[in-house]
Amino acid sequence: MPRKAKEEMIKKEQTSATKVAKRAKTTTNKTSKATKVAKTTKTPKKATTKKRTATKSDTLKNEYYDLPTSYNQTVVKILAQTPKILFVYWDISEKDKEKLMKKYGDNFFQETSPFLLITNKTKNYSFEIEVNDYANSWYLSIPDSDCKYEVTLIRRMKNRLPFVPLDEPQSNSSANQSYVAISCSETLETPNDHILFEKLGKTIFLQDVKSHKVEEKNIASFTFMQNIGEIYNIYDFYKQIYQDELKENVLNTPLSSS
Repeated sequence: MPRKAKEEMIKKEQTSATKVAKRAKTTTNKTSKATKVAKTTKTPKKATTKKRTATKSDTLKNEYYDLPTSYNQTVVKILAQTPKILFVYWDISEKDKEKLMKKYGDNFFQETSPFLLITNKTKNYSFEIEVNDYANSWYLSIPDSDCKYEVTLIRRMKNRLPFVPLDEPQSNSSANQSYVAISCSETLETPNDHILFEKLGKTIFLQDVKSHKVEEKNIASFTFMQNIGEIYNIYDFYKQIYQDELKENVLNTPLSSS
């Protein structure tokens, strides 16, 4: 082979080898860069749900509370449920129970029975209702409405229990004083259960139960007002009040005597 041709062939081989080396170097650089990028890129973490810590308000919502059977206070309270029915609530504190046992003996509560002494301060009479040691409230029927009442929690010895029936109210007597008073209520004035004809003025006010509209009526001109004490039928009274409405049938309903 001529020398010149041999040199050209060697030169071509060297050029080809250089290109292969460059190509290999470029591939290596790209692979290295890809590896660096992969290392620097953080893998996204899975979303985690953070548990909510229960608060105090959540605890209160889920809890159920019973009202205490006793507030450890010596007290007697009365409420008027109706004009002739009273609701009475009472309680004795542990401290006062200890005082009573110290004064009257350790068996004081075993040897005595609880009573409610009801006093009508308006008409000056009183009567008793026997209760029991398992109760701390009672409903009482009273004979008179529109009166001032007072209730006293008392205890009597079991071997002498004077009892005044509810339908036979009597005045206080010395026999009824043989008791130990525990606590007394406040004075309560019960509502009336009738129209107070004796307290009617010249004007009365009527309210529509549906529209709540208040209307004023002057009853001074009613002739029967002079003999108000002789009126026993409320039907006649309403006929006088609503005479204009009844003529024009404004009430749109028959007037009931009830």
